[in-house]
Amino acid sequence: MRRTFLLACVVGAGVVCGACGSRSATTADGFLVTREVEIGATPHVVYNALGRIDHWWGDEHTWSGSAKNLSLPLEAGGCMCERWDASSVEHARVVVARPGQLLRLHGALGPLQEMGVFGNLDFALRAEGTGTMLTMSYRVSGDSQHGLDKLRGVVGDVLNVQVDRLKKFAETGAAE
Repeated sequence: MRRTFLLACVVGAGVVCGACGSRSATTADGFLVTREVEIGATPHVVYNALGRIDHWWGDEHTWSGSAKNLSLPLEAGGCMCERWDASSVEHARVVVARPGQLLRLHGALGPLQEMGVFGNLDFALRAEGTGTMLTMSYRVSGDSQHGLDKLRGVVGDVLNVQVDRLKKFAETGAAE
């Protein structure tokens, strides 16, 4: 009971990085990474850009070596999947699709997949002036034996790069 309460307090409070718009919280059995970024495009444009993951996700963070093999249908049950040759990987599954507002996926990304942990990845959108405030959050929980606290930094770094690429893609049509 005390451990659950402590985790709730840590995750609820977070650690704030004002300069980068990021918050994070970490325990041995879970972590939260949050990034907030203003994007110079409407929520509708940003939401649709999310579904074009093959245009903004980085090649180096795929199993196949090419983001062109990724897909992400913007509907409940949609698979953030990667397919190449005779291989395929389900990275996450869409559980909430609210155009222009929220895309929520469940999945353990990258090295977390083999650990059997649970991951919840949110892309929340809200209109801000003529643009969009995007809040990406990834909450992971699992067995403390995996030392998830040691993985938060690298997972957060990878997701921050992807958010930067998404921002650029939504604003200019190119992630590079």
